[in-house]
Amino acid sequence: MIDAYITEKDYTGLLNACEEYELKYDTLMTPILPLTQVYTAYLGSYIIADDLHSARFLRKRMLIKAETHQWALETETETMWQVCAALWKTDYNAAYHFLNDPTHWSTLITPMISDILESIRERVVLLLAKAYTTITMDNVISYFGMQEQDVVQALSTKGWTYDSTTKTFTTKKLGTYDDPGD
Repeated sequence: MIDAYITEKDYTGLLNACEEYELKYDTLMTPILPLTQVYTAYLGSYIIADDLHSARFLRKRMLIKAETHQWALETETETMWQVCAALWKTDYNAAYHFLNDPTHWSTLITPMISDILESIRERVVLLLAKAYTTITMDNVISYFGMQEQDVVQALSTKGWTYDSTTKTFTTKKLGTYDDPGD
C-alpha cells in the first residue's frame, strides 16, 4: 500500500490512504499492515504537505492508540516525529540531522526522505526570500543543511546570486523574474 504511493511520489494519495487506513483500522478483521508501520509515512506526508498542525494531532492519536492497544511505537516513527518537532521549532539543523542519517530509515521510507528534504528546502527558499535581501553563507548552510558548494549550486538555480568575496547571497524576491526584453 505505502510503497506504491512513495514510488510514484504521490504524497497526497499517500496522505489520503493513511488517513483512511487509520479511520478503518479498528474495524478491520485482518489488517494489511500494523498501524504502527503506517505512522512513519503518515508523518512524512504531513511534512511534505507542510501541515505540521495535523502532524501534531496525529501524534496525539498515535500515543492514545499505542496506550490503548499496548503497542510500542517504532523507532523510525519516533524519529520522524522528532523531525516534525524540530520543524515546529524551526530547528532546521536538528531536522536535517535526523533526515540525513540513513540508519534511521527503513528501505520503505528511504525513498521518501529526499522528497521531504526537498519540500523543506523549497519552503525555506520562500521564507528567506521574504525575510532577507542578503544573507551570509553560514546562515544559509544552517537553513539548508547542505555543504557550501552544494548550496551555492542549488540556490543559483533559484535565481540567488553568491558573492564569494563577502560570502553572502543576494536572494531573489518572490514574484520577480528576469525580463528578456531588458
